[in-house]
Amino acid sequence: ATMTDGELPQPKLTKSRVGTWEDCRYKYKLNYIDNAQTETTSEALQRGIEIHEMLEEFYEGEVETINEATTRLAQHPHAEKYATDIKNFINFNKRLSPDGKTLMKPALIEERIFSEELHVSGYLDALWVDGDNEILLDYKTGKSKDIENYSFGMHLYTYLCRVDTDFDPTHIAIYFVKEDDLRVEEVSQKKIINAIRKIHKVREEINDAKEDDKFSKNPKYGCKWCDYHKTHCKGVGKWKVDELEK
Repeated sequence: ATMTDGELPQPKLTKSRVGTWEDCRYKYKLNYIDNAQTETTSEALQRGIEIHEMLEEFYEGEVETINEATTRLAQHPHAEKYATDIKNFINFNKRLSPDGKTLMKPALIEERIFSEELHVSGYLDALWVDGDNEILLDYKTGKSKDIENYSFGMHLYTYLCRVDTDFDPTHIAIYFVKEDDLRVEEVSQKKIINAIRKIHKVREEINDAKEDDKFSKNPKYGCKWCDYHKTHCKGVGKWKVDELEK
């Protein structure tokens, strides 16, 4: 029988929540426990949201050719704003197509995946089937990085796919839209196990912090881009580490 939310391991986690916890425990508290509001959405986050929305729409409907999908995408309100990204994405799809014209659609697009046992959920961007290969793909809208930077999240999602879909990814892939750069790596069972272990470890750390009401700040240069920098951390504009540590 399906367990109720209260019966599941607490707190519920996602790869974003784990990332926030590892980056700054105080930010985790503000975001996921206090539900503190932020004044603005960062430019990078807004860019990511808007581009992801466009990429998902590219495959929607009865379109069968890349030209049809391109024509429709050109009508999107943000098409001109992200013209270079769109051009790269179209070229990416042409390379996937056997004739450079037929639109090859992913088996899954923006699919919610969930593990009741781990009480972890997420949304995959796309899953492609190519013969015996099943490729779990994530879109990134920033600069290219080594795929190892995304290993935890992608292997966690591989596990979620196994338990919540009919698919069992053989490869993980990151497509950097801005630079038209695709990185692919075979799935590692060891890394899946490590991802699951990390979930248990982070959940234990969060519950210990709740019990002691101890959520430490992690002052660093990147703090000035944090959504909570102006409203919850001192030193705005000067970035005073000594004040951030208080």
